[in-house]
Amino acid sequence: TKGPSAMSTKSIYETFFHLSQGLLATANLSGYFRDLNPAWSPLLGYTVEELKARPFIEFVHPDDQAMTHQEAAGLFQGKITVHFENRYRCKDGRYIWLSWIARTGTDEADGSPLIFASAYDITHHKSVQEQLLSKVQESNRFRTLIESTSDFVGIADLTGIVTYINPAGLRLLGRELQDVMGKSLAETHPPEHSQRMLTEHIPHAVREGTWSGEAELLSNSGEVIPMTQVLVPLRSPSGAITHMATLIRDARPQKQLEKQLLTQTEYLRATMQAMATPIIPLDERILVMPLVGFIDTERASQIMNAALEGVQSYAAQVVIMDVTGLRNVDTNIASTLISTARALRLLGTETILTGIRAQVAQTLVALGIDLSGIVTYSTLKSAIAYAMRTGLSKSAS
Repeated sequence: TKGPSAMSTKSIYETFFHLSQGLLATANLSGYFRDLNPAWSPLLGYTVEELKARPFIEFVHPDDQAMTHQEAAGLFQGKITVHFENRYRCKDGRYIWLSWIARTGTDEADGSPLIFASAYDITHHKSVQEQLLSKVQESNRFRTLIESTSDFVGIADLTGIVTYINPAGLRLLGRELQDVMGKSLAETHPPEHSQRMLTEHIPHAVREGTWSGEAELLSNSGEVIPMTQVLVPLRSPSGAITHMATLIRDARPQKQLEKQLLTQTEYLRATMQAMATPIIPLDERILVMPLVGFIDTERASQIMNAALEGVQSYAAQVVIMDVTGLRNVDTNIASTLISTARALRLLGTETILTGIRAQVAQTLVALGIDLSGIVTYSTLKSAIAYAMRTGLSKSAS
């Protein structure tokens, strides 16, 4: 009886063929598998007989079929495949990636050409590779975005040493990358702001996840640039904070806009004040002040100031205050009118109150307002006629 050592070479090859965990196969010119080891079945889910019953190209992903045909044709022309990748369909519809090593030989039985091939599953490897590629592409996209933005983007370690500043930040500072890399934040910010960043802002960002507020940069020329700043901690894969990222925006355009808006607001306020208390000179002796809308404390002061300044400017003898356009008359408005009239009397100017409607008259009586010393007329026309007579008589005297 022959022992194990007496096994034929063919038997040894067949034993390895059936025990191999790798994928072993032969295929003929017709495009069918002829021999497949058992490892194919648990990987793809088909029986060996199912795989051999159909052309192997039918199991290949449609996008990979053309190059698989081309690779098989090259093998029959004497080419040796060292590393060829394609996707094979599993019985459950999934596709797995296979990497092939193959060459051609002849069938010992009939001398027909055969493809002798081995393959191994690289699906996990491809998945990891795609994930890494995706991360690299994502990193490249973010880097492109960061280097293209007009905002200052910088990174420093927790001790305040600069590790990165984007081109926009370098332009704002007026420096080159080598001038700031490895240097302290103190060289890019005024001392007081640097101290606040290290002792207040960065600890707040570490504690709360972010910090934002006003900031200052120090340019290479020594200019202190007002900025708005956001600080965000960067973490390692383990979750430990290793660096601090900052996004800084030049606040000078905003400050300039705020200054322009303030100037325009002041101009509009002055214009509205002038419109709210207009002084209309009828001649060198008579001024008319038409009052419209509402009168609050601020506007009451404006009315008196405008009347006094108008009298001084024109040396007027008579001021006609027309209240026809006032929405309502209350104690405060009546007090304003009386106070103004008394102030004008001290300058030797007579006050005429006109435009008092019946309802307003009733209100003044109900409030007990003393209008003695103030001439009143129902219409502006009659008040002007009186003022003209008064002015002429005074001029004649």
